[in-house]
Amino acid sequence: MDIGIRAGQLKTVLLLGGLTALVVGAGSFAAPSYAWAFAIAGVAMNIGLWFFSDRMVLRTSGARLLAPAEAPDLHAMVGELASSAGIPAPASRLPWPTSSSTTRATT
Repeated sequence: MDIGIRAGQLKTVLLLGGLTALVVGAGSFAAPSYAWAFAIAGVAMNIGLWFFSDRMVLRTSGARLLAPAEAPDLHAMVGELASSAGIPAPASRLPWPTSSSTTRATT
């Protein structure tokens, strides 16, 4: 696997772990007897972010599906590349999401 992909995955794991530690630490400081509830909330938050972060980025950036009539050359190029790679063609969206915002693999 590419070193850049591994670095991105490691960064994601570290950031989500740090966020969980912050939630649990702040919750334990504020209400020590409810530390278990903050731990559960932190884990639930991480699970939600893992599965829905790509959709959240696309919605907040105002992305919409790009119809083939709007950019026929782009759809043809993406279709050719996908067929030569033996994978299904992805949906084209406007505005273009940055590579750092949707790096999680969906397969």
